Amino acid sequence: MREFTAISLFSGAGGLDMGFENAGFKTIWANDFEADACKTHENWSKAKVVCGDIAKVDASDIPNADIMLGGFPCQGFSLSGPRKIDDSRNVLYKHYVRIVKAKKPLMFVGENVKGLLTMGNGSIIDAIVAEFADCGYDVFYKLLNARDYGVPEDRERVIIVGFRKDLNIHDFEFPHPRPYKVTMREALKNIPEGAVTGQKYQYRLTGSLRNRLPQPV
Repeated sequence: MREFTAISLFSGAGGLDMGFENAGFKTIWANDFEADACKTHENWSKAKVVCGDIAKVDASDIPNADIMLGGFPCQGFSLSGPRKIDDSRNVLYKHYVRIVKAKKPLMFVGENVKGLLTMGNGSIIDAIVAEFADCGYDVFYKLLNARDYGVPEDRERVIIVGFRKDLNIHDFEFPHPRPYKVTMREALKNIPEGAVTGQKYQYRLTGSLRNRLPQPV
C-alpha cells in the first residue's frame, strides 16, 4: 500500500504533524521560524526541517506531497488580545496559500483560533476561503473543540480543509464528537510520579489552565 506524504508550514514542534503521522502519513518536510520548535520537531520526526522565515522559502525548494498541513499564525485573530485586521501576522496565511497554489497537494488542513470567524464581521474567513478556492480547492471549515476528540483540554480551533477540485469532493463531514470526554486524571494515569526535592505533586482537575498544572502538596 502506498505511503501518503505530508509537508508542514508553521509547524511548531509538530503537534499537528504527529497526529497525521499516527494516522499513517509520513511528514517529509516542515518549516517554522522558532529554532527550539524546529529542534523539537527533529527529535521525533524524520522530516527535513527548515528553520527560518517562510517568506524567504521558495516553493520550488519544497517537495511535492499528498497533503499540506499548517496552523498559520493567529495572534492578530485571537480573542485573548487586541484584535487588529492590519496586524502584520494576519497576512502570513498568504504564504500558506502561495505554497498550496504552487505544490497543488491533494488536500490541505489549516488550523486557527476561534476569533478568525468573527474578525472583520466574518470578512476575514470569507477572504481566506476565497483565496484557497481560487487556487483550485473546494474548502470547508468548522469550529471544533479538542475536548470532543479525546484531548483533556477545552481548546476551540477553526479547522479549514481543502480538497483539490479534480477530486470532486463537494460534501465533507467533519468527525462527530466522541460521547465520552477524557479527564486530565485519566490522561496522566500512567505518568510516573515525579521526584522534585522530595515533594509529591497532585493534579487539581478544574476548568482553568492554572489549576491543570501540578500543585505541590
